[in-house]
Amino acid sequence: WVCVCVCVCVEKFSESERKEWIAQGQESMQQLLMKLDWDFKTNWKVEKEKSGVAIRSGAIDGIKYKVFMAEVTFELPASRVFHFMFQRENILDYHGSYKHFETIERFEKSCDVVYYQTNASGPVSSRDELQIRLCSSVKGGFASTSSTVSSQNYPSDRNCVRSHTPQGNGFIILPIDGKKDSCRMINFVLTDFKGWLPRMVLNVAMGSELFKFYDQTAPGGLEKFAQRHSETDTEKFIASLFGE
Repeated sequence: WVCVCVCVCVEKFSESERKEWIAQGQESMQQLLMKLDWDFKTNWKVEKEKSGVAIRSGAIDGIKYKVFMAEVTFELPASRVFHFMFQRENILDYHGSYKHFETIERFEKSCDVVYYQTNASGPVSSRDELQIRLCSSVKGGFASTSSTVSSQNYPSDRNCVRSHTPQGNGFIILPIDGKKDSCRMINFVLTDFKGWLPRMVLNVAMGSELFKFYDQTAPGGLEKFAQRHSETDTEKFIASLFGE
């Protein structure tokens, strides 16, 4: 008798899903980059502000709830901040917002599908989401966008509320002219957190959490990140996404 073992590889996503989601990521990136031309100081309300950090809220056509943006300056090169903000391991190690963050599949060098679960924060319980992420180099800096996709293979966890993030969500990190090794980051948070909490409660929580992250968590995380990851590590990471 000859025993033959056959290994059957089950694809996580169909080819049509891949094409649809990559196109969605590209459209989301276009919507994100268009926001660079917006006049935030005139049309958006300042929720909290401190030297180097401003949290604003405003309205976007097609979205029925208040959305938020953070504008932050860092005394670091754009590449270092992007490495800190985008790489999965750094998100888990330093950001403090996630109890689970998994790269499900990478479609292209700069495009992947991720699944995450957030930590509960105050009155807001844990959320989970499946997203398409796409990053790009832009104007000497970097941009990353993420938006919701759905798959029957990844239903919501029973201990989480499934949130929804529309296209145009994400962040842009650009070098500051005339200031070596400094950058400016704009982060648009468009997520609909769903659940039973009144929108007013979610809005207060979101404004506070965004400010806390950029005023305390991110600076502290970046210090630890700089101790553990060299500039060479960052160069290799950037090359893995945008290199030939």
